[in-house]
Amino acid sequence: MKRKIICFLLSIFVATEILGCRLDASAKDFTFTDLSDFGISSLGVYRVPSVSIDGTVSPSEYGSGTSFLDGSGLYLLKSDAYSDAVRPSSATVQESYVALSGEYVYCALRLRSADGAPIPLNKEFGPCYRVSISLSLSEGEHPALRGSALTNDYYFSAEDHTCISFYGDRIARSLTEKAVSAKPLSSMTEKYRENGLVTSDGVLWNATQYCNNTCFSLENVGGVSTLTFEAKIPLEDVLLSVHPTERDKIRFAVKNASRTLCGSFSSQIYLSERTCLITGLPSSVSFSDETLASFMERDYEKPASGLYIPKIIPVPLYWCGQPTVKERVPVSKETQNVPSSEGISSTEKASVDDSTVQNESVMNSQTPDDPSSGTAVQENDESVFESLPDGDDLLPEETQIIYDTKTTTTTKKKNDNSLASSILATLTGAFLFGAVLILCIYFRDSGKREDEKNRKGKKKNQKEKRSDKRKD
Repeated sequence: MKRKIICFLLSIFVATEILGCRLDASAKDFTFTDLSDFGISSLGVYRVPSVSIDGTVSPSEYGSGTSFLDGSGLYLLKSDAYSDAVRPSSATVQESYVALSGEYVYCALRLRSADGAPIPLNKEFGPCYRVSISLSLSEGEHPALRGSALTNDYYFSAEDHTCISFYGDRIARSLTEKAVSAKPLSSMTEKYRENGLVTSDGVLWNATQYCNNTCFSLENVGGVSTLTFEAKIPLEDVLLSVHPTERDKIRFAVKNASRTLCGSFSSQIYLSERTCLITGLPSSVSFSDETLASFMERDYEKPASGLYIPKIIPVPLYWCGQPTVKERVPVSKETQNVPSSEGISSTEKASVDDSTVQNESVMNSQTPDDPSSGTAVQENDESVFESLPDGDDLLPEETQIIYDTKTTTTTKKKNDNSLASSILATLTGAFLFGAVLILCIYFRDSGKREDEKNRKGKKKNQKEKRSDKRKD
């Protein structure tokens, strides 16, 4: 019996260890600064002398870029949702570039596909093509921090490809501070048309200015459709997506490359009214037998102002420093799935020369560490913010406004009581309770048998004494 009890207790220990291993596997380390497990390479911001917004993309302008293919950073959304059943062609590739020149950030996209050209959207201002980009300088591992970004929506005329409409917002999120946002920029809403940032050189960057600093082209040669997009954005405007409490530190890091700084990048190219190609990672993708959305909801604490689960996890964008994981895939390394360049115009044949452009950040000037901080900012929690507020003031000197939300006063709590850990604790408790119950029953039965044995022994002795007396 004792041997059986020992075996039972050993089985409890083994089961607990197995469950613990499964829990560790399901709680695999996940970081927003490395999506290589999903086949997604990081982007790097390159410092270059100058960039011309003229519809051409070349290494001499942008440095090295990154290619995204079907299932490797390039996904097709239909009606704002992702499904494995709806996928872009394997012969579709998007090249993305981000460069820093002086006080301006330049973004470029080049989408090549044999599936045909995008279908114009029908808007109130006429048929057009839509391209959206998001840039973030915010650091941190909480999902909400990935949504602290500048987002620009550009609409280009289907006739002459000029930018005819624009919308933009800048949302700055923090862990413990109130939400901060810039007033929205829009050419579609009258009260937003003069909203914008006045840069240090005195230029108002409103919707009209953004329309004048972008370029779009669409060609179809030899059955291959090539879409090219370029945009110029003031660095000061991108910094509006960083919370004011962190802005000086981030500005110092970007300007001087004093440390590694990883933000994020994503883009959307609309192929039709309900279909678009995105760079990033849909949160509905499976991860350790569950979706990324459920993983983030379970393993990241709920922000004080509400739950935030992004639909699209953006691509890691290294503003300075280098990724410590897999090397990026330079866009010059064509794959078998990339459309042939035969028939494509000479302006679209430019690609990265690996011998001249190294796969590292060009922001390599070394300066002393940021005097304002010697440690990294802790960003373990994040708040979710309301939609952009209405702005009635015209041409504000400072475009920042603070949401009238509740101050974050609740203490941070680790969400250790996950579903898996709860199941493990329940099963372990049940096993231990069963073991204790069996031991109690065993010792109770053992005690009864011992008592019975003692009683029988006493009766036997009494009988023997009586028989001895009779003989006497």
